Amino acid sequence: MTAFMLAQICNHVGLPKGVFNVVHGLGSDVGEALVTHKNVKAVTFTGSTATGEQIAKNTALILKKYRLRWGQKPQYHFRRLRLSKSTNNNGQ
Repeated sequence: MTAFMLAQICNHVGLPKGVFNVVHGLGSDVGEALVTHKNVKAVTFTGSTATGEQIAKNTALILKKYRLRWGQKPQYHFRRLRLSKSTNNNGQ
């Protein structure tokens, strides 16, 4: 749910479409399709060691960049997010 809420904030502040994406679904279906898709240039994954190993195998076969953080849950930290101040510079 946190990732979905972050996606809504990104949309609200005008982040271009496609810069931040949230995809819901089972890893064995959706995840594998994303990891092996020819238009996905790189993969970042945080999660179980078993899934990380599978991603490493799939990406190595097609020489795709990947970054893995195994065995931990993702952690998001938000401190006084000031949307108006953070978006005034238009990304500069």
